[in-house]
Amino acid sequence: MNKTILLSICIPTYNRAEYLNQTIQSIVNSDGFSDEVEIIISDNCSTDNTENICKRWTDKYQNIKYFKQPKPTSIADQNFIDALSFGTGEYLKLNNDTVFFRKKTTQYMLNVIRDNKKIKNPLFFYNNYKKHINISVICNNSDIFLQEVSFRTMWIPLFGCWKEHFNRLSNKDRFINLQLMQVDWTLRIVSNNKTILNFFELYDLFELKNKNGGYNIFKVFSYNYLIILKEFVEKKYISKQTYQLEKKKLLFNYLIPRYILSVFQQKSYKFNNNRKFVYLKDYKYNWYFYIAFLFIIPYFITYGFVFILRKLTANNPKIYNFLRRIKARIGI
Repeated sequence: MNKTILLSICIPTYNRAEYLNQTIQSIVNSDGFSDEVEIIISDNCSTDNTENICKRWTDKYQNIKYFKQPKPTSIADQNFIDALSFGTGEYLKLNNDTVFFRKKTTQYMLNVIRDNKKIKNPLFFYNNYKKHINISVICNNSDIFLQEVSFRTMWIPLFGCWKEHFNRLSNKDRFINLQLMQVDWTLRIVSNNKTILNFFELYDLFELKNKNGGYNIFKVFSYNYLIILKEFVEKKYISKQTYQLEKKKLLFNYLIPRYILSVFQQKSYKFNNNRKFVYLKDYKYNWYFYIAFLFIIPYFITYGFVFILRKLTANNPKIYNFLRRIKARIGI
């Protein structure tokens, strides 16, 4: 007799067969992978051997399900909605096709889901970061939530929710052109409800070779992100004070470091950095924006050192992800 599916791990994918195969392998090998868990793969008409690889997995496991779009979606992010919609579990977990589960990840998630499935407060799973090490944090409103997790809501695999919460979201694609639907979904689901954040060492990221980001990092991660936040400020889900604090965190802890790393990685990690100051226009009346330029040199030194270490350890995933965890502990 089949058990009720508690956890659906939903993976949108396109032309990343090699990485997808390793991602699935990491989930299958993790403790707790059983008939209470399903893996959903939503393929946006890949032209590589994604379908063949997925067929090998679906032939071996009944709880691995493969769906292929009849034709490519006009906007790639539509596949996020589709992947989550195919899930049948009580809790839906979005996951990149390049984000690996660690050994204890699935079992940890299942334990937390079981403990909370009766009340179904909004529930999120985040990697350890700074002071948040192997703990659960209760957020009683949207301000506290955003102050705790900040811009990490933009990272795709950190989104997850109860299926009934996802089904209740209207106009799921309303911010699809901003490429940050998961931020909108997260903030709407939280919307001043009691929310539980679970911090654990859950995921490892596999760095893509010759990755082309295909979008402007300043447009998406600054301009678009702030558009979404401003709507929630207008609706009074987020205070103006929290919004201003988040803008400052975003600039110093994300935008400047991200830009510097893109400079170091320009041959292999080709994000578009054009019109930076156009997309940073929300900062022109903030005094700290001009102070931020003083941090460019120390940031270059720090991230140059990190970049060299990452290059030296790129072929050793264990060392690479150990360094990533050290970065997360110190907040860079």
